[in-house]
Amino acid sequence: REAQAEGEAERIPLSVVLVLDTSGSMVPNMRFLQEAATNFLYKLEETDTAMVVSFNESVKGSTEFTSDFEQLEGKVNGLQPWGGTSLYDAVHYSLGRVKDQPGRKAVVVFSDGADTTSSMEDRAVVDYARAVEATVYSIGFKGSGMMASSSRGFLRKVATETGGQYFAPDKVGELIKVFNEISAELKNH
Repeated sequence: REAQAEGEAERIPLSVVLVLDTSGSMVPNMRFLQEAATNFLYKLEETDTAMVVSFNESVKGSTEFTSDFEQLEGKVNGLQPWGGTSLYDAVHYSLGRVKDQPGRKAVVVFSDGADTTSSMEDRAVVDYARAVEATVYSIGFKGSGMMASSSRGFLRKVATETGGQYFAPDKVGELIKVFNEISAELKNH
C-alpha cells in the first residue's frame, strides 16, 4: 500500500492544451465536439491544468492555464463554428503557450478539415513541436467534408514525431471514445 501511495504523490502534473477546430464545416457536429471535450476536461486530475484554444481563420486562446474546469467548460460550450481553418497556426500558438509550463505537456488537436488560412508552414510547426517537447495527440475527423491529405499527413506526423497518437474517427459518436482513449494514455504516461 505504501508504495502505491508514494507513486500517487509523485504523479507529475500535466498541462494540456485542447485545440478545437471551430471552422464553418463543424456546424453539424459542434455539439458532439463540445460534449467530448467537456467530458475530457473533467477526467483531468485537480493538480492538472488545461487551456482551450479554438481556431477558425484566426486563433483564440482562453486566458491562462487553469484547474477551473467549469470555467473551461463554459469556454468550450460558448464556441461558435464559422469561417476558415488555420490549423498549423493554431497548433503553433498552442505549443508556444504550453512551452514554459511545468511538468508534462500535452496538446490535443481536433480538426475536421484542410488548413486553408495559416501563415505557418506545416513542417515548421512539426519541428517546433519537437523542440517544445510536448506530446501531441491529434484527431482528424472526416465529418461532412473530405479531409485533405495534407492536413491528415500533418496531424499524423506531428503526433508520431512527438510520441503522441493520431486518431481518425469516422462518426461523430466516436469522439467521446477517442477523447477517453487520449485521457487514458495521458494517465499512463
